[in-house]
Amino acid sequence: MIIFMKTARLFMILLIGTIILFSGCNNDDDPVTYTVTVTNDANGTAEADKATAEAGTIVKLTATAADGYIFEKWTVESGDITLSPDATTNPATFTMPANAVSVKAEFAAMPPDTYTITVTNDGNGTAKATIDDAEVTESLAGNTVTLTATPNTGYVLSKWTVESGGITFTDETANPATFTMPANAVSVKAEFAEVPKQYSIYLAISYNNAAYDMYISTLVNGVQTDLLPQGGSDAFSGSMTVSGGKTYVAASYFASSNGVTRACYWVDGAFTKLDGPVRVDETEPDHAQSIVVSDGKAYVAGLYMNNYKAVPCYWVDGVLNTLTLPDGASFGATYSIVVSGGKVYAAGYSYGSTRTPGYWDDGVFVPLDIPAGATFQVNDGGIGIAVADKVYVMGSYKLDSKNYPCVWADGTRTELSFDASANGGAIGKSMTVSGGKVYVSGYSVIDNRYKACFWVDGVRTDLDPPAGMYSMGNSIGVIDGKVYVGGSYFGTSYDYKPCYWFDGERTDLDIPTGGTQASIISMYVSE
Repeated sequence: MIIFMKTARLFMILLIGTIILFSGCNNDDDPVTYTVTVTNDANGTAEADKATAEAGTIVKLTATAADGYIFEKWTVESGDITLSPDATTNPATFTMPANAVSVKAEFAAMPPDTYTITVTNDGNGTAKATIDDAEVTESLAGNTVTLTATPNTGYVLSKWTVESGGITFTDETANPATFTMPANAVSVKAEFAEVPKQYSIYLAISYNNAAYDMYISTLVNGVQTDLLPQGGSDAFSGSMTVSGGKTYVAASYFASSNGVTRACYWVDGAFTKLDGPVRVDETEPDHAQSIVVSDGKAYVAGLYMNNYKAVPCYWVDGVLNTLTLPDGASFGATYSIVVSGGKVYAAGYSYGSTRTPGYWDDGVFVPLDIPAGATFQVNDGGIGIAVADKVYVMGSYKLDSKNYPCVWADGTRTELSFDASANGGAIGKSMTVSGGKVYVSGYSVIDNRYKACFWVDGVRTDLDPPAGMYSMGNSIGVIDGKVYVGGSYFGTSYDYKPCYWFDGERTDLDIPTGGTQASIISMYVSE
């Protein structure tokens, strides 16, 4: 019994010793972890993929926004960590430090929807959209968006074209223009146009007053100048050209001393009388028909009467030059003149047994053919001459009660077309040659009524008068490929009113002060 008790006491001592030994030793293999706390601002939820973590462990944070909100950022409330890639990324990660960490997920109200604004251009300028002067490429619905275009040099904004989006403009040509942003994307294109050239328009206008007195005035960019003959009255049958910015107008008038027709011209309103030769009968008239300027000299084509016969002539700065009639001709006249290559060309006619159209080439008459039985028109039709690669002459002849306008090129005749309804044919009044093309103005004759038109290389274009009116195209020119025609329109009472067509668009003019009817007899346009 005594031996058993001793043995039991020894066992207890050994057991207690073992317990004390083991409880007093540290176990270095046990991990140390730290708490990860994730909170939110109540506008969403957030969590970490670990509730606790050892130092050096990668912890992932994930936020989920409530309806109407979006994740904004992570706020580190404690723990001194750095979020990767940054605090605004969701999800984000961090490396666990050797201490507890607390992170808060913050959310923001979801912004209203924005819609794209696309502004393009046609390459002739630039354009942009702005809101409150700040350039934008998107906008909330309901905002006022301003579009501003910047044209390239030589261009202006033509219009804004809505390519998509369904917006409207109060004025699609306004710059700047505004629209209200809809709840959808918008695409707008800025379209540009070349700046219209500003032209100077020179007009010579013939007009009558109630007493049938006849006048000629110039209208230069809207400024009227009456051309008054010294020692005479009633200027008529004029022609105009412009050179060096000056207007040259040739015309005829009645001398106050004896009422005889005399020739003259004006340069910017300054009068010069053109004298005929010394004649036995000083009451025989002179007429000026056409004027051009070459090397600063004024050339005027016309005629004078001698022994009651018309003599073709021209004046150079007032000096008379008489043209020789061809054999067999008893009289003639010139109606158009041009100077080219140092030579003077004057178109008109000579008369033997019939009236023969033609032109004087440096004083030598060159006849032009018309069909047998035809009569060359002088009083109704115009006669024009131009020299380019060829000598071009324009005129009209009458055959079987119908008028035929035509152009001769180095003597080869080509008739100009007219509509089948023009039972009286057509009349040519003026001609010019530009860019290798021949331009002729005139009018068709329909039941003895006139309709203005022009031809380009024989192709006719009709020019519209006001409704119910008739019209004539008396003068033609070309600038920048645009055709301009000066003339008049009138009603059944032949109350002529001046007008001109520029690139097909008619401009009606007022009759000069004191006049009752008027017509443009010459027109010139320059830049």
